[in-house]
Amino acid sequence: MAFLFSRTLVRAYVKELLGGASTTPTTGSMYRVRKAWGDAATQKGAFSVLDNAKKCADQNPGYTVFDALGNAVYPTAAAPALKSVDEIAREVIAGKWGNGQDRKNRLTAAVQARRNSQRLLSGYIQKSPL
Repeated sequence: MAFLFSRTLVRAYVKELLGGASTTPTTGSMYRVRKAWGDAATQKGAFSVLDNAKKCADQNPGYTVFDALGNAVYPTAAAPALKSVDEIAREVIAGKWGNGQDRKNRLTAAVQARRNSQRLLSGYIQKSPL
């Protein structure tokens, strides 16, 4: 299995998620500040340091920082808070999760998504110490 991200890039990403600033330039990787990834005409700049790209985006409302793959990296939408088991149970009782097999499929998918997120984070933490 081939990985698209270097260990340095993953460390910088995790550090940034945890509140630290990433000032390490990534070799060969540029961050582009545009209104939309497919709209090259609106590009304000290309930066090798993420913090510089963020500053440019902050100075230009409506602009987003994209990585070399076209993924928006800043500003990022806040991750939705995970619901507690109690909250999900109350929603199931209220009928918000459907009935029968539909409810079973939706609950199974929700549990699997949570497990996948936990496995992904655990893998990063174990393989790439900060």
